[in-house]
Amino acid sequence: MTESVDDRYAMGRTSAETERLQLQADILARTVRIWCVWLGSRRVLGIGCRVGDTSMLLAELVGPEGSVVGVDVASARLDLARTGAVEAGLTGESFVESDLAKLRRDEPVDALFGRWFTALGPG
Repeated sequence: MTESVDDRYAMGRTSAETERLQLQADILARTVRIWCVWLGSRRVLGIGCRVGDTSMLLAELVGPEGSVVGVDVASARLDLARTGAVEAGLTGESFVESDLAKLRRDEPVDALFGRWFTALGPG
């Protein structure tokens, strides 16, 4: 059997790990705000978006004229991200289930954002 990227995540796929990642996002939120304002990005691709916490923050920063596409390999976490975006009233955000190595996009982006995604990339 072939090991997937999702299976290799050392911290596991538990609700406790999801909560840990959300806490981490809260801590990093200020840095994300500074980065996005400094860069002036309007179209952002979020790599390894997990439950969408950072993607939602980026969507708020780029505003209604911008867009954020969050990409992750875990469909259950993307479902949480989609639900969170709807509950937050965000309209310029979407989520795609894909391995980064297989992702194909026709639309250009101004910036890539990945929080620790290099730790999850192909070995």
